[in-house]
Amino acid sequence: MSNGNNGFVPTVIAHIKEGETSPIYYVVGAAVQLFVVDENVPHDRVYEVISRHHPKVIDELIPPMAQVGNKHDGSPQQAVVNAYSAAVTQQQEKAEQPKRERPEWLRVIK
Repeated sequence: MSNGNNGFVPTVIAHIKEGETSPIYYVVGAAVQLFVVDENVPHDRVYEVISRHHPKVIDELIPPMAQVGNKHDGSPQQAVVNAYSAAVTQQQEKAEQPKRERPEWLRVIK
């Protein structure tokens, strides 16, 4: 990820290896801060990643000709992710709004 001036744009890559659920963070450039906020660890909830990597790690993980997608690119994989996210959101909304029934002792006056 060159910035066109024989340098690199400050970059963070979260690499999730096949079969893993936690990412490995690669940080390239001094002008970037990376904080991990983990709600599962209440006493060490915020952690700053201070290690830095050589820019060649970018080309190793993301080859120059690799297709880099985003959530708005319309790729088939992204369509699946978007559909899943929408379904999860709908389930959460339904769970958060339980159906309320009128108690028998309450009359509706018109």
